[in-house]
Amino acid sequence: MSGTERQSDLIVLDDIAVISMVGAEALPQVHKTVFVEREMVSLIVDHGQLAIPEGAHVIKGSGKFLMPGLIDCHVHIRSEKDLPQFIANGVTTVANMWGFEGLKTKLLSVPNTLKLREDVSFGDVVSPMIYTAGPILEGKPRAQPFMDEITSPEKARKEVERQIEEGYDFLKVYDNLSLDVYTAIMEVARKKGIKVRGHVPLAVGLTGALEQRQFSIEHLTGYIDPDAAEFLIPEIKIHSFAEMTREAGVWNCPTLIVWQKLVGMDKYDEMTKHPAMKHLSQWQRVFLKKSFSEMMKKIKYTGADYTKRMLEISSVLIKALHGAGARLILGTDAGNPFVWPGYSVHEELKLLVKAGLSPYEALKTATVSAAESLGRQNVIGTVAPGKRADLLVVEDNPLADISNTSKIFGVVVEGRWFPKEELASLI
Repeated sequence: MSGTERQSDLIVLDDIAVISMVGAEALPQVHKTVFVEREMVSLIVDHGQLAIPEGAHVIKGSGKFLMPGLIDCHVHIRSEKDLPQFIANGVTTVANMWGFEGLKTKLLSVPNTLKLREDVSFGDVVSPMIYTAGPILEGKPRAQPFMDEITSPEKARKEVERQIEEGYDFLKVYDNLSLDVYTAIMEVARKKGIKVRGHVPLAVGLTGALEQRQFSIEHLTGYIDPDAAEFLIPEIKIHSFAEMTREAGVWNCPTLIVWQKLVGMDKYDEMTKHPAMKHLSQWQRVFLKKSFSEMMKKIKYTGADYTKRMLEISSVLIKALHGAGARLILGTDAGNPFVWPGYSVHEELKLLVKAGLSPYEALKTATVSAAESLGRQNVIGTVAPGKRADLLVVEDNPLADISNTSKIFGVVVEGRWFPKEELASLI
């Protein structure tokens, strides 16, 4: 990680309210002192219980709230410039949902994902922890450019084994896989012990994905047709399908915010006023406009209230899934038009609350549940001794108002304290 040198091997957040996200605790633990040593939380005690060692870097936490760093379980890393924006917004871990092995065209250049992850691990870039899928596993016709078409079970098996050997963390399946190819992918994945995330392929359907125990379903595909803004399953059966989802142990990553950005070309210029636009090159701006236009053309819904309709039907599903005890995690689809790295997590949290979750339940999707979905629940996702010190400090209580997650006072990551003034320089 580049920048100023680490202030001290010991960071102390003194007299702070801790939202630990441990168990069912939905109230802050007030007047606590948290000790961070060499990137780990070493001790949490009552304020004043222990003397603070000389030479420690002390952050005065009175009136502030400490919580785990946020986790975005569905992003698309397009550039190294995306990474500091996550940290500036309190996002300390991401799941990248499309691994590239190098891509360069006139309009788009995406780095090799595994090399980028290796580079940031050496500390050269201010970055969240990155977990990544390999290249998307898609059938014919491919839904988007730059995807390979996998049309035979034999090719599918070879590609799954290749991605595992390359070191990708999980696989991602997509819309147009045939049933026999999808089945081959799932068979090899089970045998090799790698998780399969992604869309519900049209030929497989929701029931098939649940029967195959696909690890996560992205964007509520299989339940909803987002282009037509309608249910794919009979509305009367939503609760029974929510029960089936819970029984299958399948996670859902709704990504509500991506659909809320599809506001029409007439509002395009207004959307470009976001501060993150400054990171885009001239060609990236051209690609952004082209991508946004293409996404708008795909929408078959003819009403003038697309974003409202999508939130309505998504909310029905989220309430049903949550009520059934099915697993939910936060993802944003950052990298899509106007879904900005880091910023969009706070928008997604607000939408989850609007959809019916409590602030605490929404925070769980971005912390403890997200960590569990990545198999990292023993390392991140809660504030506790022995856990990695990926921490977010905010000015006001997010359990009282979820929008307070964006009132960032500072972030602890990789054993270093980033005050809000320094975070501002990252964006």
